[in-house]
Amino acid sequence: MSNMVKHLKRIILISTVLFSVACNTTNSSSVSSTNSQVDVEYSSSSSSLEVSSSSESTTSSSSSSSSSSKEEKVNLSIKEIKEIAKNYVGLENSVGVYESNYYVQTELKLLACLDAVTTKSGYGDRYKILMTDGEDYIYIKTPYEPYEYLKKYVKDQGVYKVNGYISLYCGEVELTSSEKPTWLENKTLDVDYSTFVEKKTIKEIYSSIDQLKLNTKGIAFSKIVSVDVQCLAKDINNTNLFFGAGDYILNVHGHDKVTNGFVKGNSYTLIGALSMHNYRPSLEFVDSISLSNQIEVGFAGVFEQKCSDFYNYTYEVDKYETNTKYSHFFHHPIKVTGYLNIYEKDGKAYFILEDTFVETTYSTVTNAIKGKAIMLVNENYVKVDDVTRSDLYNPFYEGTLVTATVFPYLWNTQKYPQVYLYNLDY
Repeated sequence: MSNMVKHLKRIILISTVLFSVACNTTNSSSVSSTNSQVDVEYSSSSSSLEVSSSSESTTSSSSSSSSSSKEEKVNLSIKEIKEIAKNYVGLENSVGVYESNYYVQTELKLLACLDAVTTKSGYGDRYKILMTDGEDYIYIKTPYEPYEYLKKYVKDQGVYKVNGYISLYCGEVELTSSEKPTWLENKTLDVDYSTFVEKKTIKEIYSSIDQLKLNTKGIAFSKIVSVDVQCLAKDINNTNLFFGAGDYILNVHGHDKVTNGFVKGNSYTLIGALSMHNYRPSLEFVDSISLSNQIEVGFAGVFEQKCSDFYNYTYEVDKYETNTKYSHFFHHPIKVTGYLNIYEKDGKAYFILEDTFVETTYSTVTNAIKGKAIMLVNENYVKVDDVTRSDLYNPFYEGTLVTATVFPYLWNTQKYPQVYLYNLDY
């Protein structure tokens, strides 16, 4: 097909799209943005990546001590709590959960709020609060209300009085608590992470994550580690970043302002908790230290794939042994060659990449999926009101073959791959 024919067809399509977008925007201007549906699925908070699961509840109780007596201790250290918890190993229920009658009260510093949604009963409450006493870490299992309360204050990392029962969850020692932690306004707690945090490479982090015991939805949170990395990219919603070292990349998730503390191209020592969420490995942000020396990143041996190949990397809940291929897909950047296109939704244009040049744009994400397109996620390229203002407009308009370096982002619950667009050559 000649370039002139391509240009003429693109002009007709773009005129149609712009008219459609203008009409949709006008018709929907009175509707609150919070009610608009967006096809692109983000890892935007510690709530589940799968937004359809946010109201899911695990109401069945976890395995607990049959004794009605209640032991109680005040001001135990986390190390002491973990020592007591050794007595309960072997008492877990079929999903690896046990709740004792040993009730403790302690003072802890808030580090992160997490969501461990499951597809099966027996786990108890799904929400986790990561905390420290300055010498070790521990997770607090809690109902939604305390989790939602603390999530607003994660970035402040305040100190709280916490009450709960010593418990086990998939190999981790926890405190199970239904009480809202009490903020200790004038209390501070200094933490020297070097005393209990192990230094690792990104490769070693992935090896450790591979060993975690997951719940039925492929979720686990574990120990705090540190790693030296270079900041490569920021997500559009301020909660996710990509870092790299050598030929490895690492996704880091944090609170709703975590990206503000990083500059792309600069290097850092990251401190975070090992995490797997829907079989997607990552680090949950705890702290960071700027480095004066530059951590080198090299993508010379980037793995090459076609757009359609991304549909071979998926996961199924309750089948961890079949999902290793999917979780390992996130370890390295991918180079993919194809053609830019768009699909329209709710007055927005979403950029996609596909193997072959398609003369028409897509009116639905379903049709884009049938074409085996991959959806682009980036702080600039996810969706636009006017395609002519996007940096991707020229290669889209020209129908030019492009080569993109992308970071695998997630397998959307609507059954399509999302990737972070790191670089585009054409």
